[in-house]
Amino acid sequence: MDKLNISIIEDITVAQVKSDSGPAGARQAFDKLESRMPGLKGRKMYGVIYPETNEYFACVMLDEEYPDDMGFERSTIPGGSYAKKKIKNWTSKIQKIGAEFQALVKDCIKNGYKIDHVRPSIEFYRSFNELIIMIPVEG
Repeated sequence: MDKLNISIIEDITVAQVKSDSGPAGARQAFDKLESRMPGLKGRKMYGVIYPETNEYFACVMLDEEYPDDMGFERSTIPGGSYAKKKIKNWTSKIQKIGAEFQALVKDCIKNGYKIDHVRPSIEFYRSFNELIIMIPVEG
């Protein structure tokens, strides 16, 4: 069994677009979000999933360098302890991302971690090649 990578993240202020159809509508939500952005370079992009309700939000981080919410709803991705897993070449594995989340949840439970069902699961699009998925754990 692999050792879990657990990290504590800070709250992240974002502009968000809600998908009309849960995770299946992620691409459309990101297309809408990106349509108002002058470019993606230097931007931190997130997918936020609430598994209990199947809600999905495409998000871009807002900070001092990029404070403009472009007219989208502002929200906060809650910080705390998260189990993390890196997925390389994620663009060729989009259909498998849900299964990767499920496997990470199982690994958390096997390792004695309790899943926090209040906070969302997170996708951090580090690059076009690297996706980091995160499951909230109590800890």
